[in-house]
Amino acid sequence: MKFWKKTTLALALLCATAMAHATAYRVEVDTQSVEQHSGFVYFSLGSLLGSPNIAATISQLRGWQVLGAVDQQDGAVAGGLTSQLTLSNQNNSASSYLAQSVIFGKKLSFVVDFSGDWAGQPSADGTSFSAQLLDKNYDTVLGNASGSIFQIDSAANTPLRFQAAGNVQVAPVPEPETYALLGLGLVALVLRRKRH
Repeated sequence: MKFWKKTTLALALLCATAMAHATAYRVEVDTQSVEQHSGFVYFSLGSLLGSPNIAATISQLRGWQVLGAVDQQDGAVAGGLTSQLTLSNQNNSASSYLAQSVIFGKKLSFVVDFSGDWAGQPSADGTSFSAQLLDKNYDTVLGNASGSIFQIDSAANTPLRFQAAGNVQVAPVPEPETYALLGLGLVALVLRRKRH
């Protein structure tokens, strides 16, 4: 019995550690109340000029129909909503953003993955990533008090901190190394159990 208690505790700690250090998040937004309405999806990454390099890559976009060309874009922006979008603060870009006109579906979802030097570089300055849903007049739809459906703040040598509106679900996306480590641990437990 002790064996299973220790094993369960070890697996729980491993999973909790992996979630605490996640840099990728799956975001799902219930957009049924604005389904079939046109508006804008707005992603932004704002940094203070002394901030370490950081990039936010948005992928696996689902739940909307893209209409025409990008409406607004500035800063270090690569790609687009139809495939993969990357916003960064490289080349001293204090603010990078993209607004795309869309028709909303029932549920909007995307994965945002953070990379760059921010995790281990000392700095007092930080960066903020936010996602907003806007109507045709650029007024906030379904957001929290600041207008964001989802916001993540980063500062050097600290875990990412996120805020989400009430109709938003956020879950860390485990990295492949986490799955490999978990699988290796389970194999080791089975082999240990067979020896005894």
